[in-house]
Amino acid sequence: MAFRIWMSGVGALALVLSGCTTPYEDNPGATTQSAANGPSACMQINADNIDTNYGGTVAEGAAIWSLVGAAVGALAGAATGGGSGAATGAAIGAGAGGAYGAVSGVQTAEAKKQYAVQEAQLDCQITAAKADNEKLAKMVTSTQAAVQQTEKKLADLESAYANKRMTKEQAQKELASVDESAAQIQRSVNAMKKRRDEYLQARDSTQNAANNSLNTAELDKQISQLNKQIASAESDLNRLMAQRKVAQVG
Repeated sequence: MAFRIWMSGVGALALVLSGCTTPYEDNPGATTQSAANGPSACMQINADNIDTNYGGTVAEGAAIWSLVGAAVGALAGAATGGGSGAATGAAIGAGAGGAYGAVSGVQTAEAKKQYAVQEAQLDCQITAAKADNEKLAKMVTSTQAAVQQTEKKLADLESAYANKRMTKEQAQKELASVDESAAQIQRSVNAMKKRRDEYLQARDSTQNAANNSLNTAELDKQISQLNKQIASAESDLNRLMAQRKVAQVG
């Protein structure tokens, strides 16, 4: 009988504990510093960088289970030995419940710690992606301006060479300058793509570690914006390369 009462109490408390959550407290300094160094740095965030209330979760589990153990033990003791049995049962139950609660609390705290780390990594990635999108917007604007300037230079070069205002050697020298400008723009586009890929890898790694339980909607939005800006810069570059390909110089 006592065993059945105990197990009933255990089952009820398990339902209560399953609903308890303890949000992590982010360390703004650590997260900001990691975000400033990009998604790869965000993946280095661990339990040392955030407060997961580990000790509090363990203590909470031990305290709650101790109370339940005392109550269940008192009921079991009263059913078998009256008043003195209830007191003895409560003491025994409290000790057993506290011990079990400490073990359960450690398990819960470990689970919360892991999830908190993954959540912090995701938040860091979002912060970093927003900052990169702002930088990328300026880079795209600069790329557009550079493409336009290079296109004009290429057109002027073609005109000067066609009208014999420039020798073949001079034209080829100027053309090399155009090619270097295009190569620099290409390197910028490649850097954008590499950064975008780092976010994809970091997001997938964090999500997999959390068993796909994280809400990555905001990060996905930021990655989508990165893709749009990359596509814009790449479109400008492709236009320039097409013009360069048909340039009648040399």
